[in-house]
Amino acid sequence: LLVDRFHSRQGKARPWILFSAPLLVASMILLFTIPTGNSFATALWIFISYNLFYSVAYTAYNTCHTLMVPLSTKDMQERGRLSVLTNSQGMLSGMIVAVMFPTFIVPAMGIVRGRWIAVMTFIALTAFPFILMEYYFTRERVTEHAHEEGSRSLRRQLCLCLKSRRWKTFMIYLILIHLTSCLSQSATFYYCNWVLGSYNDGYTQALFFAVGNAALGPGVFLCRPVCKKLGRENAMAGGFLLAAAGTAVCLLNPHSLIQVLIGQIIKSIGLIPSTYMVTAMLGDALDDVENHTGTRCDGFSSSVYNVIYTLATGAALC
Repeated sequence: LLVDRFHSRQGKARPWILFSAPLLVASMILLFTIPTGNSFATALWIFISYNLFYSVAYTAYNTCHTLMVPLSTKDMQERGRLSVLTNSQGMLSGMIVAVMFPTFIVPAMGIVRGRWIAVMTFIALTAFPFILMEYYFTRERVTEHAHEEGSRSLRRQLCLCLKSRRWKTFMIYLILIHLTSCLSQSATFYYCNWVLGSYNDGYTQALFFAVGNAALGPGVFLCRPVCKKLGRENAMAGGFLLAAAGTAVCLLNPHSLIQVLIGQIIKSIGLIPSTYMVTAMLGDALDDVENHTGTRCDGFSSSVYNVIYTLATGAALC
């Protein structure tokens, strides 16, 4: 609601990225500087810092970050290029974390409190200038001349969105892809440490991520030509079938590192279209809502996007 009702020369989403930058840094540091010795003070600190980060700072940032590709342009080709570019950067950082943390950083930090605080403070401070770069080097061209209906209730916006078949299909797709992805991510640490390898051996989890997801690297260059030839929806549907085949290869012998890595490579090839085109598809869905109703529901749709991811994460952990 805040995003949809906010109007400025800088847009309705970008200002919230600027607002979230210092809050993200402060709350991230607070999460790792929890006082000890008093159980009530510890619990209160955790409650405040956790909610300051996830409920306020990260929600403000991620809701608007999700919208930056859809709001940058209505040109489907430009939107496709932007989606590949932004999601490839996310994949790169995710791979670095997935390989670096279990292999080098976590063994070096161990259970030494001061080392954890130093590392996470460094990461938080490093993120700050990049968040500012996103704010200063983006522009909301789509909403600059759009007819805004920010006063509509959430219920009314939901009714408007449900009139778009593309919007409904996209949200169903998000539920399925996020739930399966979160289930996989939640199980990976246990699986690599207790089934595929031995506890904290320093290489099994790194190999699982590095080799298993290696195809996503060249996928940056393959994604747009494939999606252009087959269409985004057809490319994703075919990719899901290939990903299912890769998962089946892993399940045939889940204790064999070689076979599991082969299955993971096949799976990652299948997930190339969905990995890099998700924000472009969100933009297509938002445009379809506007075409059917004459109203944009950007903030609402971005919130639904992030609610789906949050609930899928919780469901996977349970």
